[in-house]
Amino acid sequence: MEARSPLFIHYVADMERAIRFYTGVFNAPVAFRSPGWTTLEFDGFQLALHVWTADRMKEVLLPNAGLCLLVDSIEEFQRAIESHGGSMSSLREPKENVPVRVASFLDPEGNGFDLRQEVHSG
Repeated sequence: MEARSPLFIHYVADMERAIRFYTGVFNAPVAFRSPGWTTLEFDGFQLALHVWTADRMKEVLLPNAGLCLLVDSIEEFQRAIESHGGSMSSLREPKENVPVRVASFLDPEGNGFDLRQEVHSG
């Protein structure tokens, strides 16, 4: 038995805005597109954007739909994220037991995601 084909789900109120954000910031190509469900290709996984608004859906949200990506520079992505309507909520510098920088962001739909950056000494 094996787990494969990672898929992360982000619930969105505005599908077009969400697609613009993820394709604009991460240059992720669209693999499938419909009004209620769109998948974007990242290296090794897909991100699914699923329309959900309390007044239109009776579906229960999955409690742990997350996303964390490795980047070379958090600040470069921060600029791109902010220019596409997202925001950074925290930045954690490396500690003794966490050897990477980790920044938490919100996309324009309110979905949280993290970017991690390896820190090389010397």
